[in-house]
Order: sequence, then C-alpha cells, then structure tokens
Amino acid sequence: MASQDTSGRRPRQGTVPIDSTALDSYIRRLPQHQQAIVHAVRQVAREAVPKLSEDLKWGRPTFLLGSRRLAVVYGAGDHVKLGFFDAVALGNREAAFEGSGKRMRHLRLHTADDVEPGSLTTLFRAAARLRAD
Repeated sequence: MASQDTSGRRPRQGTVPIDSTALDSYIRRLPQHQQAIVHAVRQVAREAVPKLSEDLKWGRPTFLLGSRRLAVVYGAGDHVKLGFFDAVALGNREAAFEGSGKRMRHLRLHTADDVEPGSLTTLFRAAARLRAD
C-alpha cells in the first residue's frame, strides 16, 4: 500500500510517494539474477552513504540525498543499469560509465560479482559530495 501525502501538494511529475513494500515489490518482479545485483548495489549504497533514502521515481528504485536524486538502479534486458545523475561531474574515475546524456551516465552490471564494493563506495560518496553542495 502506498503512503499518502497529506500535505495537500501535488507530487512532482515522476514522483510516487511509496513505502518500502512498493520498492520490494519492484525488486521481486525482476529476474533472480537481477534481484541479486540490485540487492548488492543497495547494500553498498547504504553503507557508503548512510543518509541515503530510496524511493521509486519513474517506476525505478532511486537513491536520494535529502530531496536530491543521486542514482537510479533498474533491470534492463539481461543486466542491471546503475545510473548516476551527475556522473559527468564525477570525472574519469575507475568506473566504465556508458551514455551520452548531458549529465547522466550508467554502469552495466551483468552479475552480482560486477558489484565491486570499493569502486561503488567511492562513486556513491563522490556523488553524495556533489549533490550535497
């Protein structure tokens, strides 16, 4: 059951107020290998930036720092994409980002072994520093 917004404000487009059961439901609908990848990414993200929250935005699990979007993770074909909203500003770090958007770039993760805690921790923390400014 979705949580209700009692503020009287309309949610911003693409924003769906939810509770954790909606997020868990999204993950349960993914193929088993993608579930393992998403769980591993969520674990790293929570440990890297304890103040992160999660929500479904545009039907996809999104990591937030306050109200600012940090990253999104979702199943895509035979893999999972982990997109960082300010990846261009992160510079040429150890990650192999893909994409050609103005700011967004993503990583393709094919197995849970592709989730490298050290590299992802560095990326989540750097992205959090950018979004905190």
